[in-house]
Parts: sequence; C-alpha cells; structure tokens
Amino acid sequence: MIINFEGKTYEWDQDVMVSEDAVIFAYTGLHFAGWTDALDDPSNPNFVKCLQALMWMLRKRAGEMTDIKAQDFPIGKFVKAVREAAELVAPDADEAPKEPSALEPTSV
Repeated sequence: MIINFEGKTYEWDQDVMVSEDAVIFAYTGLHFAGWTDALDDPSNPNFVKCLQALMWMLRKRAGEMTDIKAQDFPIGKFVKAVREAAELVAPDADEAPKEPSALEPTSV
C-alpha cells in the first residue's frame, strides 16, 4: 500500500519485522494484531500512540531514522492519507479479495 502524506510517499505492505514489533510493543503495549486493531478504532485509548508507531515505521523504512516518541503530525490528515491509500488497494468490497488496510484489524 502506498501512502502519500505531506509531500512524501511511504510504502507499507503490512509485514512487520520482529525488531519493529518489539519497538512498537515497548511503546504501545501492543503486538502486531492488537496494534493493527487499535489503528482501526479511534476510540481505542492507544489510537494516537499506534498512529505514531505506524508513522515511525513508515519513516524508518523510508530511511528516515527517527525516534518513535518524536513522531508529530496532524492526526486527521494522516488518517485520511492512510484511508485513501487503503481504498486504492480495494475500492469496493464486492470486487476482488481485499487486502487489509492500515486501519483495519488484521489477525496474525
């Protein structure tokens, strides 16, 4: 999935490395399945931390090594960018099998 945000393009295939999961868990208290569930639920108390973790991972993979705690960005714009990217992957649920979006739960 290609996420266009603030003039940059980030790629996320939803494969998370063990090392990334360890950092995400240390920051959010959630492993992969719980983290992706929280990304799909704005009422989850961990939602903002999970968004920060996603942005950290995207930036890390783009070669922008940053601290997970230092992620600062407009939440609404980022969520919109991720949702738009997810819609491009599968614009209609009645079409071909849907890839999980960044803001949809995924089980491991």
